[in-house]
Amino acid sequence: MTENQSRLPTEYEIPEVVGNYFKPKNGTTKLRIMSEPVIGRQDREEYKDDDGKTKKRSLHFRMDEKPEVVHEPKGLKHFRATVVWNYELEALQLRTITQKSIMNAIIALTKDEDFADIYAYDIKLGKKWEKLDTEYSLLPGKASEIEAKIMNNYLESGISLELLFDQKSPFPEKKD
Repeated sequence: MTENQSRLPTEYEIPEVVGNYFKPKNGTTKLRIMSEPVIGRQDREEYKDDDGKTKKRSLHFRMDEKPEVVHEPKGLKHFRATVVWNYELEALQLRTITQKSIMNAIIALTKDEDFADIYAYDIKLGKKWEKLDTEYSLLPGKASEIEAKIMNNYLESGISLELLFDQKSPFPEKKD
């Protein structure tokens, strides 16, 4: 079968679904941190969905909270959550960081006088995944103003990271 016989346009690609939660993919993703972080501890619990399938969900606790039950065998993980603008998807997303390498890279940037204001520039987050080994990298961009449409999108979004600690979505419910 030739390319024209497939009945698909030559440049056809399956569109990427834009979700509320950032999941790094192999390669580099350009982001802009839009919010102050919330910091706490995270657990993961299994539950059954409406179809009876076993799934996992994150539970978030403030640093001073002690949950009655910890589900994760390795214990609670420290996390930081921020709202980011994903340039590739042109969307606001929640970025929850539990990887110490990324946390340490952000701390290092904020201690460098050229990059102390983490909101003043874009970040390129790299992910390299091979078999069971994952490496992350973080590169700062040049200082630049946030585009007005991106800032307006964020200011009008109604995202509230504090809702994570109530085990709720930080995104407002969509009205039909």
